[in-house]
Amino acid sequence: MISIITVCYNAADSLKQTIDSIVNQNTGKFEYIIKDGGSSDQTCKLIDDYKSKLKRKLSNFLFLNGVDNGIYDAMNIATNYSKGDYLLFINAGDELYASNTIELLNKIVNNCDIYYGNIAQQDDEYQKIVRPIGNIDSLKKNMFFCHQAAVIKRSVMCELKYKEKYMICADYDFFLRAYLQGKQFSYIDQVIAIFKTDGVSYKRPFDLIDESYKIREENGIINIAKSQKLRKRNLLKKKIISLLPVRFYEYYKKNIKVNIRKIQYKFTKR
Repeated sequence: MISIITVCYNAADSLKQTIDSIVNQNTGKFEYIIKDGGSSDQTCKLIDDYKSKLKRKLSNFLFLNGVDNGIYDAMNIATNYSKGDYLLFINAGDELYASNTIELLNKIVNNCDIYYGNIAQQDDEYQKIVRPIGNIDSLKKNMFFCHQAAVIKRSVMCELKYKEKYMICADYDFFLRAYLQGKQFSYIDQVIAIFKTDGVSYKRPFDLIDESYKIREENGIINIAKSQKLRKRNLLKKKIISLLPVRFYEYYKKNIKVNIRKIQYKFTKR
């Protein structure tokens, strides 16, 4: 069984479409867990409105509500409560791609440690299907697939967990450590989720890049000297861009450093 996990905080405006994509699945043979961080808006009311429908539809539904230490702590907490053999993280605002997505995954997912697939990238204007660029060795350079398109064996998730000291790229660190420890990855040519390009990684591209260098250094991919050099160069770019008019910064984010085909898929949001 697959456990889908959604973590959220004050997400009343975006969570409905996520839950609708769950309810609209043509099979109920999966578990759904929502972990809320103690929202103060209408998020909890929205979840309560769906609760009876979700319980009737699914093999198991669980709502966890309480203060946590952020996105990755919330994911770790939800993982501890999950019962599925595999986990799929679909956060507030994201959606399962089609009504038969879980049915297809139930047929494909077998014994591999981590499966990764395609994503539908959605912005305000249009949607496009994006496939991972690179092979598993590419993890030494970047996160080349999307977290929302990764199905992770629960035992692997419990073993490695997300390191909460990373605020943006803990998922990259997780997958890199899994790769370095010899976990088995398998690509499936299916679109798994719709990913919205409005998360924290899009809003903080320089912080994303800086953290990714720290992760590569900590995992022995690059040495301290190279890491410091790359981080200083990134900081300099950040300072230069910050002095330019806002329109140049927005152009930079969209077309240069956060183009999904350049930093390929390092976008987790909440």
